Amino acid sequence: MKANCFCSPLCVLYAASLLGQASAVTYYASPQGGGNGSSADRPFAVSRFGDKAQPGDALLLLDGVYTGAEAMIDPPRGLRGTSAAPITIRAANDGQVTLDGQGRANPVMLRGNDWFVVEGINAHHAKATVVEISRSNHCIIRRVRGWDAADGDTNIFAAHYGEYGLFEDCAGWGIARKTFSCSQGGNYTTFRRRFGCWEGCHAVGPKMAFTWFYNSHHITAENCIATWNGRLMREQHTALGSDGRPFTAWKDGSAKPRHYTDYGVDQPYGCFSADRIDSGPTKGPSVYGCIAYRLKSQRVADGVESGRAAWKQVFQPQQQGAHIYYCYENGKLTDKPLWPRPPNQRIK
Repeated sequence: MKANCFCSPLCVLYAASLLGQASAVTYYASPQGGGNGSSADRPFAVSRFGDKAQPGDALLLLDGVYTGAEAMIDPPRGLRGTSAAPITIRAANDGQVTLDGQGRANPVMLRGNDWFVVEGINAHHAKATVVEISRSNHCIIRRVRGWDAADGDTNIFAAHYGEYGLFEDCAGWGIARKTFSCSQGGNYTTFRRRFGCWEGCHAVGPKMAFTWFYNSHHITAENCIATWNGRLMREQHTALGSDGRPFTAWKDGSAKPRHYTDYGVDQPYGCFSADRIDSGPTKGPSVYGCIAYRLKSQRVADGVESGRAAWKQVFQPQQQGAHIYYCYENGKLTDKPLWPRPPNQRIK
């Protein structure tokens, strides 16, 4: 007698899910590479992970300084994880991995890569932007420090044309037009426990530590800290366009280069600021437990100073400043202590 076996579609999907989780593979990479990636003793180059990765797989980056295009995090376009099995790239030891673009490469570039997680690395000296999520949905950038993009229309951290991104416990500073940016369809992005310092950019365009929307909507900021210190500005300079030449296409029709002295900044918007909405929804941003500050020793542009004066006039903060003790998560105040923040020592 033959026994009949029946499995519902739900059972089949559940079994397939378990099989997918069981088959997840961890690979290893190092600055030198040279192996097959199967173990910490045989690591390969970071770029080789893109040829092998499947949903649920992880890449562990061994300690060291990574340079060259083959060592940057730049997965093939279209490589995607899933909600149940994201693709993860993380430092084996938090803060002991540094991706140096050397001005010739972008350390982290997710383009068409949904459900990716990048954790625990340092990234700096990009050809353009240091860490960028572009046309990618449901990506997480966590415990990442970034600094020094190119001196142009660039960002340290950016989300463009992709939804439901999360930047958590990140810190950014150095050269860039914007330290943290969410623009052009970077909808439903959450910025949680971030530190941002604007320090310098000689290109034309608005400057800010945080821009919370630019043709984007439903942006959430939780427990973010921002400051401004133009220490990397030249005492005298000419505002440059995206081509690296003196900018002349001013809206007032002057058609002449603009020269700045006394460490002047073109369009200094502020620590927390925003660009504009040209069309579409305007919901947000939602801001919880965020602080902007400046020290007397910091070099602050005139426009930022006047904005600060207006802020004081409206909110009348007390001289001793603000105290925030607990974390916000998804717009709700929790009982989780905010301090010490996970990246505190790495930021210092």
